[in-house]
Amino acid sequence: MDEVQRETRRIITLVMIIAIIPVFGLIWSGNWSGLRGFLLGFAVNIVTFLMLARSAWRITGAETETQGQVLAVVNYLVRLVFYGLTLVVAFTRPDINIIATVIGMVMIKYTLIGEGLVKHLSKVAGGKIGSVEE
Repeated sequence: MDEVQRETRRIITLVMIIAIIPVFGLIWSGNWSGLRGFLLGFAVNIVTFLMLARSAWRITGAETETQGQVLAVVNYLVRLVFYGLTLVVAFTRPDINIIATVIGMVMIKYTLIGEGLVKHLSKVAGGKIGSVEE
C-alpha cells in the first residue's frame, strides 16, 4: 500500500504543479466563470483519481475474483455518476464554464500521457531530453 500511496501522491503533486498555469492564466484574464469551472473539474478529477487508486488496492486484495469484479464495477459506476453530476452542475449554472470544467476533469489523464511521452522521447533520444529518469 505504501508504494501505491507514494505514486498517487507523486501524480497528484505533478498535476497540481501543472494546474497552476491555467489557474493563473484564468485569474490574469479575469475569466472567473472559467476559473470556477476549471477548479470544479480539477477537484472532481482529484477525488475520482483517489477513489480509483483506493479501489485498485481493494480490488487486488479481494478474496475472490467475483468480489473483485463487483468492487470494480461499483467503483466505476460511482465515479461515472460523480462525473455526470459535475457536468450537469456545470451545464446548468451560468457562472461555471463547462469547457473549463471538462479541461479540469482530464488534467490527470493528459498529465500522465505527457509524462509517458517525455519518458519515451527521452529513452529514444538517449536521455538527452529533460531530466526524466527511468
